[in-house]
Amino acid sequence: MSVTLALIVSTCIASFYAWQNPSFYQSWMLNPYQVVKKHQYYRFITSGFVHADTGHLFFNMLSLYFIGEGIEGLFITLFKSYGQALYLLLYLAGVIVLMFLPFSKTATTPITIRWERRGRCRRFCLRLFCTCRSCRCVCILRFVCQDLYLGCCIWGILFTNRGRVGAT
Repeated sequence: MSVTLALIVSTCIASFYAWQNPSFYQSWMLNPYQVVKKHQYYRFITSGFVHADTGHLFFNMLSLYFIGEGIEGLFITLFKSYGQALYLLLYLAGVIVLMFLPFSKTATTPITIRWERRGRCRRFCLRLFCTCRSCRCVCILRFVCQDLYLGCCIWGILFTNRGRVGAT
C-alpha cells in the first residue's frame, strides 16, 4: 500500500471515529491553550487527521489522492528506498507548519479551533503551497508546483465565502 493511500485511510478512520466520539474529537483537535498549558504537542499532528465534516474530508482526501500519488511516485524515483519515508516526512511537516498559523494567533485562548467553512479552500491551498514550497527547496517539481499553485489560487478564488460560486 502506498503512503498516500495509508494517509487517506487513516485520516478517514480517525475522522469517522471522531464524529462518533466527541471526546476523541476534542482530544485530537488543535487547541492552542491545551498545547501551551498542558504541553500537548501531539495536537499539531493529530489535528491534521480529523476533519470537520464529510465535505471537508472528501475534498481534502480527493486532492491528496491526485496530488499525493504523483509526488510520492516522484520521491520513490528520486530517493529510491527512502522515497516513501521522505514523502511522509514532507506531509507531516506540511501539517505541522499549517497548524502553527492558527496556533500563533490564539495560543492563550482556551478554545478549540473550529475551522470556518470559508477558510477550508484557503487552508488546502496553503497546505499544498507549503508542500510545493518544500519541493522547491530541494529543487524538485519546480515547474509542477508552479502549475499546482496557480490551480489552487483559482480554486481558492472560486470557492471562498464572499458571494462567489461556493458561497453558502
